[in-house]
Amino acid sequence: RHTRCSRDWSSDVCSSDLRLEHENFRDAILGKKSEIVTMEEGLATVNIVEAIINSANSLETVELN
Repeated sequence: RHTRCSRDWSSDVCSSDLRLEHENFRDAILGKKSEIVTMEEGLATVNIVEAIINSANSLETVELN
């Protein structure tokens, strides 16, 4: 997470955030259900958002494969 402080961007990570990320990583390694998003899922989300922006800019419908 990042927060805006006056004119300077600074990292705002607390220990509870790190603990949660560590637990999710551990669960993924152990094959347990976790909240980790895969690179493939993240890329698919970025592609969808890009299509939405392009559609809004062009005022046309776009198709996703």
